[in-house]
Order: sequence, then C-alpha cells, then structure tokens
Amino acid sequence: MKQTLKHTTDNTMNLDTTIEQRKRELKTITEDINKERDVNDQNRNEIKRAQLELLARNLEKSAVAFSGIRM
Repeated sequence: MKQTLKHTTDNTMNLDTTIEQRKRELKTITEDINKERDVNDQNRNEIKRAQLELLARNLEKSAVAFSGIRM
C-alpha cells in the first residue's frame, strides 16, 4: 500500500509537471500566433492603403485625360 501511494504520488507530480510544461508551450504558441496575426493585419492594411493610392492616381490620370479630350 505504501508503495502504491508512493507511485501514485510520483505519477501525480510528474503529471503536474507535464501539465505546467504544456501550459507554457501553449502560452508561447498563443503569443506567436498573436504576433503573426498582428503582422498579417499590418500587411493587409498596407496593401489596402497602396491599392487606394493606386486607385487615386489612376483616377487623377483619367480625369486629366478626360479634361484634355474635352478641350
């Protein structure tokens, strides 16, 4: 019985240690995912801004071309 209790106690301690390790790993993975999501959000915003700038330039060129034709 003492031996069984000792094994149970040892196994419980090992399990607790493993759980704590997994929690740390999960926290690290979650932080990595959040960082990547932030980078992706920034990239998406930069792409949208660049697309809007390109559209604005194209509109300006079209307006200039259109006004030149009407003269």
